[in-house]
Amino acid sequence: MRNIFLAFVLLVLGILSCKKEKIEVPPPVLVEDLIKRAWASYDAFDFELAELRFDSALSYELDNLEALVGFGWSILQQNEYHQSIDYYSLAITKEDAFWYKRIDNEAIIDTEWIYEDTLPYIGGEGYIIQISQPLRLLYIVEIFLLSEEGGRQDLTENAYYFVDNRIYINRADIDDLLTDYVYVSYVGYDPNSGAGYSNFVKWAYAGAGYAQLAEDEFGESVVYLGSLYHYLNDTGTGLDFSHWPYLDKDNIVGGLAYSYFKDRYYGNAYDILKAYNPDFPDINPFDESKLDTLLFEIQRLFK
Repeated sequence: MRNIFLAFVLLVLGILSCKKEKIEVPPPVLVEDLIKRAWASYDAFDFELAELRFDSALSYELDNLEALVGFGWSILQQNEYHQSIDYYSLAITKEDAFWYKRIDNEAIIDTEWIYEDTLPYIGGEGYIIQISQPLRLLYIVEIFLLSEEGGRQDLTENAYYFVDNRIYINRADIDDLLTDYVYVSYVGYDPNSGAGYSNFVKWAYAGAGYAQLAEDEFGESVVYLGSLYHYLNDTGTGLDFSHWPYLDKDNIVGGLAYSYFKDRYYGNAYDILKAYNPDFPDINPFDESKLDTLLFEIQRLFK
C-alpha cells in the first residue's frame, strides 16, 4: 500500500511539474512599442484606435511625454478641442516649458505714458503704454483706467497695435481722464525661457494653438502659436511634426497671423508676415482694400 501511495504522489508531482513547464510568461510590455503602434494608427487616420493605444501607453507610464502629446493630437483630430488642450498642457508642464508669462493688472504711472502725434499705420494722436516686464508682448487681455471717483474706463478696444513691449493706444485724451495709472493685463513671451526642449513640447504648443484656433479663442491661440514662433526663431530650430497634418513653420506663422487678423490686430498680422517673408509687399494693413492681401498671404502659408 505504501508503494502505491508513493507512486501516486510521484505521479501527481510529475503532472504538476509538466504543467509548470508549459506556463508561458508573456514578455514585458514595452511602452515604446505601444507608442509606435499608436502613431501607425494615427498616420492611417484611425484616430480612435490611436487614442486607445496612446491611452494604453499612459496606463503604464502616466507622464510619458510622447504619449501625452500623441493622445492630444488623436482626440484633436476627433474635434475634442478642449480636452486635447489638457493633454498638451500636461506635456508642457512635464518639461517645465513655460515660454510665456501672464501678467495681471500691471499699474503704469501716467508719467510713463508717451504721447504720439502720429500713430503707426493709422496716423492721428494717441499714446504709447510701455510694460515693465522684460517680455515680448503676445496678447493684450485688458487695459483700463480708474478715475478718482472709482469709475472704470476701458481702453482695451483702443489698443489697436503692439510691438515688443509697447502698446499703441488710439486715443488722445488719456491725460484728461483724471487718473494716475493705467492697468494692463497681458501675456508675453519670455526671451529668457531657454533652449533644449524636446520636439514633443513643440508639438504640444502647435496642437494647443490650433485647438484654441478651432474654438475661435484667438487670444489663446496667439499665446501658444506666438510662443512657439518666438522659440523657433530664438533657437534656430524647426518644428518637424512628422505626422498629419505635417505642420511646419509656415503653418505656425500662418496660424499666428490669422489669429491676430481675426482679432483685428491687423498691424501685428502684417508684422509677422513681413518678418517671415521680406518679399511680402509694403502695405498699410489697416487699409480695408489691403485686407485681402493679408489673407492671401496667410492662405499661401497653409498650403
